[in-house]
Amino acid sequence: MLKFECHCTYVRRLCSFLGVRNLLDATADLKRLFREEIDLQEADAEGSYISRTLAEMERSGEDVSACWNKVDGIKRLEEQMIELFAAGTDTTATFLEWALLYMSAHPETQRRVQDEIDWVVARKTAAAADPAAAAEEEEEEGSVALSDRGDMPYTEATIEEMSRLTPEGAIIVPRMALADTRIGGQPIPAGTVVVPFVWGMNRDPEHFGPDPDLFDPERFLQVDGDGGGGYRFKKHDRVLFFGTGEREGGGTGWIKQ
Repeated sequence: MLKFECHCTYVRRLCSFLGVRNLLDATADLKRLFREEIDLQEADAEGSYISRTLAEMERSGEDVSACWNKVDGIKRLEEQMIELFAAGTDTTATFLEWALLYMSAHPETQRRVQDEIDWVVARKTAAAADPAAAAEEEEEEGSVALSDRGDMPYTEATIEEMSRLTPEGAIIVPRMALADTRIGGQPIPAGTVVVPFVWGMNRDPEHFGPDPDLFDPERFLQVDGDGGGGYRFKKHDRVLFFGTGEREGGGTGWIKQ
């Protein structure tokens, strides 16, 4: 959990506006709740997520080089449970609400996404009818899995475009500069608190063209080089959803699954 002290009036007001104190209080309540649940469960390598983690701690003992150990394992488990519960539920629900809105507002996009889904389902259904092919298909007939992303470039581009236009927050967790640096030519002295404005970054005309407010999944597609006339998903490094780099939030992978 990020901790920082507010040494200036601006930052204190920002914290009040963002409800940071309320957030920290809520986090403390969640930690107490999860600690009670952890205390109720026993180590079991075949049990729940908590039980399996406790079993791994028992196996590792006080070996601090192990991912899970008895020294700081409980504290790490509490923090991970908070991430799974808070960052992994509300963010997903909010994103799905936006997805329904965009699909309703853009029926042509909805049709193309549905066509890709139908194609994947039809392929799997046909494979299930062939015993030899069915043995190679791990997913259930009639379903779409994360492993199908390579066959669904338009769907993935649509998800990326919705992520660009509707980041989970207009700003992300503040950072403090540890040394003098420059951002876009602007000097940032050491100790300065920087608040990344994700909403604005994701709509920067310099990187997303003259129509950054337009919903257009095709900005993340490029023609396939095999000469077949198809296209593939093109990742854009400037799209920020849960941050970027070493401090990117773990929820990025979860929500896209």
